[in-house]
Amino acid sequence: MLTTTEAIVIKSMKYRDSSKIVTFYTRRFGKLKGVAKGSRQANNKFGAALEPMSYVSLVLYKKEHQDLTLVSQCDTIRSFSTIQLDMERLSVGLSVLELVDQLAHEQEENEALFGLIVRTLEALERAPRHAETLFRAFQIKIASLFGFAPSLEVCRECGRSLSNIEDSGGLAFDHIDGAIFCANCRKEKGAERKTGYSVISPSTFQILRRFLSGSTESLSNLSYNERVGNELDETLRLYLRSHFDHLKPIKALQMFKSGVSTKF
Repeated sequence: MLTTTEAIVIKSMKYRDSSKIVTFYTRRFGKLKGVAKGSRQANNKFGAALEPMSYVSLVLYKKEHQDLTLVSQCDTIRSFSTIQLDMERLSVGLSVLELVDQLAHEQEENEALFGLIVRTLEALERAPRHAETLFRAFQIKIASLFGFAPSLEVCRECGRSLSNIEDSGGLAFDHIDGAIFCANCRKEKGAERKTGYSVISPSTFQILRRFLSGSTESLSNLSYNERVGNELDETLRLYLRSHFDHLKPIKALQMFKSGVSTKF
């Protein structure tokens, strides 16, 4: 049957002599793969609509119990072309798509995730600086949408509120349970010597809280030093790996950090 939906293009690969298999994240059907026949021919009807990060309107011919759908029509709603002019923003945008591709299951609707992807790309296009912050925030937000939201309000052990925490000794973050422990309880538990815990500074903790509760649009204005950024990266890496054991390193971000040109 013919059906329509909005989608974000995640990636594409060559298929036969003149076509592509394109991976989309759609509003109605979640992640799906479609065949765009003739899309590699000169003057094809799809134009640039099948480029990664394109926000598109799709017309699909879907058949039940088939993994591939036929892309009948694909029109660009928004190209996010500004992102592609800056290497840092491009790397972050591609990292968002790469993470979605790894975590999302085929044809499993999640409209909240679709909205998060669109908002993140919109914020990335407008971000005057700190583009990498948006990917850090995206990681904890997508984990939350899949049911792994950490609990960052009170100490798991003593129940102490952590809204204005200033523990100089650092807090312990439990990657398995997503729980936080104040400095006193961390020392009593000896958490830093146990697998599955890491010690984080109060500054890193407060940024994590902002990532979790703040609107995507406001997060690129957050400012913090390189040490906190590195601590955030390591904490998020361990947290996601604890809940998504098939997760692989994000290639797009690695290429940006190593100074290698990122290409579609």
